[in-house]
Amino acid sequence: MPPRKQTPEEQQEELRATLENFTTTLRETLLHAVETALTTVIQRQQQPQDNAANQPREENDTDEDLAKNLFANEEPRNI
Repeated sequence: MPPRKQTPEEQQEELRATLENFTTTLRETLLHAVETALTTVIQRQQQPQDNAANQPREENDTDEDLAKNLFANEEPRNI
C-alpha cells in the first residue's frame, strides 16, 4: 500500500518544525563558535608576550637589498 499523501496543513507543520529545529541548532552553533573565538582571543591576550613573532624585528635590508631579493628568482611562474 502506498504511503498516505500529506495534506497541505501537515506539510506546513512539518516544514515549520524543520525550520524551527534548524534555527535553534544554527543559533546554538553560532553562539558556541563566538564564545570559543572570544575565549581564544582573551587567552592569547593574557599570555606573556614571549613569542618571537610578536617581538619587533630590526630591518637591516636596504632598499637595494629588497629589490635584489624581490627579483632574485627569475623563473617564470605559472599562474
